[in-house]
Amino acid sequence: MKLIKKIVGDRAEVKAAGGIKTLSQVLQFIKTGAMRIGTSAGVEIMKEAHSGI
Repeated sequence: MKLIKKIVGDRAEVKAAGGIKTLSQVLQFIKTGAMRIGTSAGVEIMKEAHSGI
């Protein structure tokens, strides 16, 4: 992800997708430059995020 972000810079947003099932995975992708997340586990991830508040 860092390499992709380094190459495209601010010219494009990077979307992470495929096999993302946990909040920690989402946070790691965001940390490395993803601006969008594609996942079928969105509800579960949001429940995990909400329980940590």
